[in-house]
Amino acid sequence: ALLVLLSSLNLAQRGLSSIRPARHGPSEDVPWLTPQVSQASHQREALVHASRQREALVHEIERRLAPALNNETKEAVRFLVQHMPAEDLQLDPGFFAENVRLALDARRKYADRWLAPWPVFLNDAL
Repeated sequence: ALLVLLSSLNLAQRGLSSIRPARHGPSEDVPWLTPQVSQASHQREALVHASRQREALVHEIERRLAPALNNETKEAVRFLVQHMPAEDLQLDPGFFAENVRLALDARRKYADRWLAPWPVFLNDAL
């Protein structure tokens, strides 16, 4: 603290009584904020894009399962798409439709042997 005081006195004696920060233009008022805002904007856009991709995939899978579409199938499709990694959104919707159909058929066919509740089936079998 004593060194700061002595430095201030030394500056005052030289006519530099105050040290002011450099002025920034309007876009540079908070330079540390700009990258974060930009990054947040890109993240928001990516989330919106992924959400649209997921909805489109759900719609396409449900369209392919249309003849046998019921509430159980809709719930299974939505669970699958909602919880899949973003990279899997690029895979063929027919692949997912076939796998949902096969998993639900197996659950119905072996209902007497299937002891796991519905949420466990969705998470572990589907």
